[in-house]
Parts: sequence; C-alpha cells; structure tokens
Amino acid sequence: MLLWMASGPDDTAEDWVALGVETYPRGRDKDRGDDLTASFTTNVSALPGSTTERLVIKLSGQDFAVSRVERKEPLLTKYGVVYTTVRKEQFVTFLFGGNDRNRVEKLAGSMKTLEFAP
Repeated sequence: MLLWMASGPDDTAEDWVALGVETYPRGRDKDRGDDLTASFTTNVSALPGSTTERLVIKLSGQDFAVSRVERKEPLLTKYGVVYTTVRKEQFVTFLFGGNDRNRVEKLAGSMKTLEFAP
C-alpha cells in the first residue's frame, strides 16, 4: 500500500470514506494474457465484495479496468470503486471506498483529473 487515507477512524460512520493507492508486480507470465483481464483480477483482490459493474475506460491515454463493488455488513453496506492500469511493469490500483455510494462516486470522479508524465 503506497497510500491509505480515511475521513476518520470510525469506518461505520455514515459519512466515512477512504482512498488508497497500491502497486502490484505485473508477474512472470505477463506475455500470456491481456493486462485488462489481469487488472480486473487485481481489483477483486484489492477491494473485496460483490462486483456490481466492470468496465474499461481510458484516462490520460491509459486503459483502466474499473470495478464497482458492494460489501453488505450487518448494519451497513460498504461501496467501492477500484481503478487498475499497468504502468512500467506494475499494476497501479486506485481504491475509493465508503459507506455512502454518492460520496464514493464523487471521490472516484477525481480520477478524471489524473495525468501521467510521459
């Protein structure tokens, strides 16, 4: 985990949100499969829950595998959006999560401002 930030320590608070950035090695058999399929697998391991949507989008000239997930807990449902791309032989994963779907989507919308250096 390169970065993990949360709005507070109580992850059961109604307005709690968090974001993180992780990297994973691309793997030895990188030439056998496509990166987007592997990225979706990375998304599932990065933020567990039931996947409600999977899509591929382009941001800053890079393809991203995007997964939306939900995890039902006894008193609340946690929502998450995970973006993964391959950059310099690494999977780079951006995680956005929280207890309010609208807040999570707004936070995840910040990905539209992402720019990679050449």
